[in-house]
Amino acid sequence: MRRLNKKDNLFIDFNTGFRAPNIDDLGSLGIVDFRYEIPTADLKPEKSYNYELGWRHTGARVQAAAFVFRNELRDLITRIRVGSDSIAGYPVYRKENVEKGYIQGIEGNIKVLFARHWQMQAALSWQYGQNLTQNEPLRRIPPLFGQLSLAYQAKQWQFALESLAAAEQDRLAAGDKSDNRINPNGTPGWLTLNAYGDFTWKRLTARAGLYNILNADYRYHGSGMNAAGRHVAASLVFNW
Repeated sequence: MRRLNKKDNLFIDFNTGFRAPNIDDLGSLGIVDFRYEIPTADLKPEKSYNYELGWRHTGARVQAAAFVFRNELRDLITRIRVGSDSIAGYPVYRKENVEKGYIQGIEGNIKVLFARHWQMQAALSWQYGQNLTQNEPLRRIPPLFGQLSLAYQAKQWQFALESLAAAEQDRLAAGDKSDNRINPNGTPGWLTLNAYGDFTWKRLTARAGLYNILNADYRYHGSGMNAAGRHVAASLVFNW
């Protein structure tokens, strides 16, 4: 990290990670979405190597951050056809560590305290994923996504008006196009509006909100179902 002044810093970050094969990866056996899968006992973890370069501002009234990143992915687990074998008419597949790719993108957020008890927050993110082995997009990459909110907070009360939005995602992998959870032409963009608030008294917090006020018919890219329409939610929480 490099300190530019009392409020601004530049930072560089590198980290590694892995995802170990789960029970489904190792032991899937039977018919799955028009194919027959057989177990694989020798799978290795998927690995990631992530690089980030960013800027962070911390002021009395304005806090903000922005960064770019690239995540290199190796030993990705994918389904591979086993020769020309078939069982009960279904093609046979097994999972192997055979693919590599990357995800790169930008993210940013800002929070502004512009009056007593009032604050505005905004965030934006964009990602681009590529499967280098298949020379096609990585599966289920989210589109451009944004969030904007206006909040009031004073003593025991808090209220917020929030808007969430996503752009269309039509950059699809072959696996996305054949996935019945994803429209083969892509996932349409959407915008929704929420309003919610809470009141805290000693150890008791009451929360209530009106969600999807615009009654938009939408889904997150890769989700198997559309989000709920216009609805009300409420809760009562006791904090020990």
